[in-house]
Amino acid sequence: MRENEAQKRKETRDLEGKQGLEKDRGRKKVARESKEMRENEAQKRKETRDLEGEQGLEKDRGRKKVAREMKAECEQTTKQAIANQGISFEDDLANALAMKEKEVMRKLQREFEEKLLDQREKQRGEMAAILGRLKGMDDLMKERACEDSKSKNMWSATEALQAALTGTRDCLKMPLRPLDLEIHAIKNLVGDDDEFTLNVLDAVPRLAIDRGVYSIPALKERFLNVYRIARKVGFLPDGGASLPVMLIQMLKAILVINPSNPIPCYEMLNEPFDPEGLDNFEILQRCKYYMDKGDWYMVLGYLNLLKGASRAVAQDYINELKLFLEMKLIADSLLFNASAEYLAVKKTFFLFMLYIFGRRNK
Repeated sequence: MRENEAQKRKETRDLEGKQGLEKDRGRKKVARESKEMRENEAQKRKETRDLEGEQGLEKDRGRKKVAREMKAECEQTTKQAIANQGISFEDDLANALAMKEKEVMRKLQREFEEKLLDQREKQRGEMAAILGRLKGMDDLMKERACEDSKSKNMWSATEALQAALTGTRDCLKMPLRPLDLEIHAIKNLVGDDDEFTLNVLDAVPRLAIDRGVYSIPALKERFLNVYRIARKVGFLPDGGASLPVMLIQMLKAILVINPSNPIPCYEMLNEPFDPEGLDNFEILQRCKYYMDKGDWYMVLGYLNLLKGASRAVAQDYINELKLFLEMKLIADSLLFNASAEYLAVKKTFFLFMLYIFGRRNK
């Protein structure tokens, strides 16, 4: 039984194997047929595509030909339109350029006229400023010329006053000369704002104006007489003495010998000393020394040291010398003030001209 069953199973397996082979053959056959059908269909589609491609090429050729013809026609039309438009554009451009040129010319003309007007106004302003400066310079020149003339005249008047004090007129014929002309000339030139000159003129002694003062040559000539007489009475006391005493004292004064070097060195060097130790003869010697040097202030100082009859003899001369020195101080002050004003006017004018020329160079 086992063998039969084994035989049956074997037969069954063989049968199943045969059936499987047949199925495989059927499937392969179906697959081959399907493949052939697909290849046939692909061939047909390829042929169809080739046919359609040939037809498409012909259509493309036709379309391209039509397109070329249309393009040529469009280009011709475009060229004609461009040519017509170019002619019209050139005309429009020429008209626009002509209008623009006219507009630009009008604008330039207007700007030129405005600039010309501004330049004229500027030049008028500059000319007005220049004329103003010139007028100011002219007025200043006239004012400076007037001040210069006034300062020069004031200086000349003060110089005349100085000459009247230090002149070389004949002492015997005209020892005194009134100074009213010189003082009056200075008063006519002085302004109301010159307080210094007015105050100095108010200090002029009336005696010097009406009678006058001794000049330097007259003072020297008169000093010699005073010196000679004061030496003769150098030993006499103030108030006089009896006739015999006067004769003895005058004889004694004649015998006094003048030293060759009357002034010691320490006194010449302005060192302190006791003036009370000087007698009348030493004082007169010093007065004569300083008179020869022209130092009238030292002469007056030593004359004030005289004592006794010599002081009485020299008193009138001392008063005249004081009047002379007072007038000399006034004349020097007026001369220095006039010189300072004259130099100030010159300096101001010079600085103004430097300023004007400096502005002109800029």
